[in-house]
Amino acid sequence: MQQPQQPQQPQQPQQPQQPQDQARSQAQAAEATNDPRYYAANIKRMLGDVQTHVRDDTRRVGDQQARALFETTAEVLGGLIKAYEDYERRAPAWQ
Repeated sequence: MQQPQQPQQPQQPQQPQQPQDQARSQAQAAEATNDPRYYAANIKRMLGDVQTHVRDDTRRVGDQQARALFETTAEVLGGLIKAYEDYERRAPAWQ
């Protein structure tokens, strides 16, 4: 015997995610995985963001010592980014 169907509630339109909600979702996804490639890709992205920011700041400041420091920082970050790219490709240095 079939049971009577319940009337369906109208669905609420889905709200766009707020940045905090997106960050929380990403954090939950990270907790759900133990794959180091996920973390390596995330760190590489963050290093690239900082490198871009430092290069932009280099063009904004007039102090030569600060510019040299920022340029050196960008170069060091570039080396770290390369190391993460090599890791992603499993270059011989990581085997």
